[in-house]
Amino acid sequence: MAEVKNCLGIRGRIGDYVLFRLGGKTFLKRRVKENKSNTEKQQVMRARFRAAVCFYQRLKEMPLKQVLSVATRGRCVSGYALFMKMNLKAFGADGRIADFALLQFTVGKRQRAYSLEGWIAPAGRVTLEWRNGWISELREGQDRLEVVVLKEECSFSPVLVSEGVTRNDRGACFWVAHKPGRKVHVYCYFVSPDGKELSQSQYVCLKERI
Repeated sequence: MAEVKNCLGIRGRIGDYVLFRLGGKTFLKRRVKENKSNTEKQQVMRARFRAAVCFYQRLKEMPLKQVLSVATRGRCVSGYALFMKMNLKAFGADGRIADFALLQFTVGKRQRAYSLEGWIAPAGRVTLEWRNGWISELREGQDRLEVVVLKEECSFSPVLVSEGVTRNDRGACFWVAHKPGRKVHVYCYFVSPDGKELSQSQYVCLKERI
């Protein structure tokens, strides 16, 4: 893919190439030709791809779509392309999430939390705890915590939790309705006060606490 000057505003297919605009710039790339082969490996890849697309469609209905847009700033890629690049391996050929630990919802340069842990009580009370480096507390202490929650029994229905907790609080509590004995997965990230910078999301499978 190459950036080109496009004074006439032309876009679309030109022979074996495609002109398109992204981030206010025009790019030229070779058109991907249709592959009609159908090996077992290709069937698996297509199934994983369909599952990832289905999950992304759910994100588009949430504020997480805007989060992905923030994550793509400074990158010549769309939120959709970034999500697929980060997460395709997390989905299985059966149309489900194969490995929750591989899912990522954000990328960015803000500091991640240290020693992040999480627990869930039978009634659904979630507790998160983490540590900060002294530099991150000074420079990024007011970053807002946001959490994506995925429940095992409805893993394609993500929920975004934002309780006004900051990095310097070193902990957070909120409630999640869930079925006892079923796993709850959370993905935590920090957002700068102006909303323009993010940390990379961090995965925690919540431990049960009696």
